[in-house]
Amino acid sequence: MIEKNLEKKWLVKSENRILGPYHIEQIEDLLKKKQISLIDEVRDMETRWLYIRENPRFKSIVEEIRKDLDAKSESTKTFQSFSKTEESYHKTNASLPQFTEVDVQEASLVSETKERGLSNDQSENSLLKEKAKVYGLPQDQYFQKRVASSNRKKLVYALMFIGFIASIVFTVSYYQKRAIQKQEEEWAAQVRKYHFLGLDQKVVELYAQLPDSFQKKILPDIISIYPVLEANHLVQLKDIESLSRQNTLTLQQKMYVQLIYFWSALQSQNLMAANEALIKARAVDPSSTLVVENQALLELRQSKFLSSFETFMKLYKDEPMGRYLVGALQSYVGLPTEKKAALSAALTAQIEKHISVYYDYKKELLLGQMGLARWNKNDLLFKVSWNQFLNTPVQFSALYKKPSLLVPLAYQWTFLEEYKIVVRSALSPEDVVLFEIHNYLESSQVSAAQQYAANNMGKIKDKSLKQQITLLTLNSQSRHNEIIALEKTNQLDPQSELNHLLFALNKIQADPPLDISPHLQFFKDHQLIFYNEWMQLAYLLKTKQHSLAKSFIRDHLISVTDFTPVIEAKGLTE
Repeated sequence: MIEKNLEKKWLVKSENRILGPYHIEQIEDLLKKKQISLIDEVRDMETRWLYIRENPRFKSIVEEIRKDLDAKSESTKTFQSFSKTEESYHKTNASLPQFTEVDVQEASLVSETKERGLSNDQSENSLLKEKAKVYGLPQDQYFQKRVASSNRKKLVYALMFIGFIASIVFTVSYYQKRAIQKQEEEWAAQVRKYHFLGLDQKVVELYAQLPDSFQKKILPDIISIYPVLEANHLVQLKDIESLSRQNTLTLQQKMYVQLIYFWSALQSQNLMAANEALIKARAVDPSSTLVVENQALLELRQSKFLSSFETFMKLYKDEPMGRYLVGALQSYVGLPTEKKAALSAALTAQIEKHISVYYDYKKELLLGQMGLARWNKNDLLFKVSWNQFLNTPVQFSALYKKPSLLVPLAYQWTFLEEYKIVVRSALSPEDVVLFEIHNYLESSQVSAAQQYAANNMGKIKDKSLKQQITLLTLNSQSRHNEIIALEKTNQLDPQSELNHLLFALNKIQADPPLDISPHLQFFKDHQLIFYNEWMQLAYLLKTKQHSLAKSFIRDHLISVTDFTPVIEAKGLTE
């Protein structure tokens, strides 16, 4: 029976608070310590609320307490009773079961019961369920330490959990940002590589796939090809205007911004705005070759022929590029007669020296050289230049890359009309037909060339020349199989370097590529090193032998930096 009572849990209602649950032994201890009184109510899970003094379960302790109260006047007994109680408290407290799991709630149950006029049963069934909170002893220091320790543990666990979640979020965010940053760095490196190699089309293709935010980041590095980007509807002038307000641009990038304004002004034929932009570009970077070249081209448009001529010749002296000599030829025709006479010999010698080594703008330079030879009555030079002219492929200058931000339509074949007039006047009727075929094809007028050939073929007596005209027109239409079949007729001049070059090019374009070794041998025998190396490189690229092409470029075509096939080969092999 005693064991059963010890196992039961009791609730105590004291001063508007519900305390417990306790064992009987604990309640006795609380009574002795006067932390509860005999008029407080008590109940277990099977009984209703009763005063402690009326509950038979606590009869023994009630009687004991009453005896203590009766003997209160006797100080000695009181002292002994107090000592025993204290000793009992320490003993009982040491054996009290732990009750740190007590649920603490507000102690307003009793007051609300009285206010609402509820019975004990109603209090039990409603208020106790609503909001009654069971308190542990507020004066119990051991209990308070346990609660405080539990709260600290919960706080530590909560902080650890929050820290763990925060670390996960931070780690995921970091690696996501790092992955994006790494991807952007790879894109930037690839774009810069293509731009460095001069592969403008590859730059455009990759740039078009980038997010808008990254396009803005990489734009300063590729603004030198703004015309190409604009033509593909990737960049507009307003984007450059926004870019120009950035403080992070280098001097070269600021110079390019001004050249873009210059180029755009010329597109709209606003020479005044173009001149102002060019002055600003020159102020930013006065040593820029691109700025100086644009200055010479603008002076040519403004009919400042002598200044333009001198600038082009100075540019060529610093860097031997064929287009500078073409610019000088354009300026030359506008010079006064006495200046032409003074400068003719030097210009002629410079052109002759250039075309003996280089091939860039060779067709235009040969035309100019024939005109100069005619004006200077140098028939031998005219004849030599004419033979070279006929053996040079049309639109060959298109294979040489020039800066995008040059004056629009610079160095065009159509700007050499004065030289064409002079050359025609010195040719036979048969040679005029050949010249006009080259002239039409050079100007991309393929239909006009075919019509002209049909109307004037009767003026040509040599069958090999007739076949060469057919070869030229077929090549301009990329009709590879018909050209290869034309070789089998054996009606073309086997000593023509132009014929060998066109046959080799079209055989390489055939699928699978045909044997070009006879043409390579011809180039080798006639010391045509450039044509020989060009065809070998084209064959390696067509057959996807990129590793061999890479090693081939290291040893050949080293000085031909602006030649498009070489640029494309570097893009595929590097």
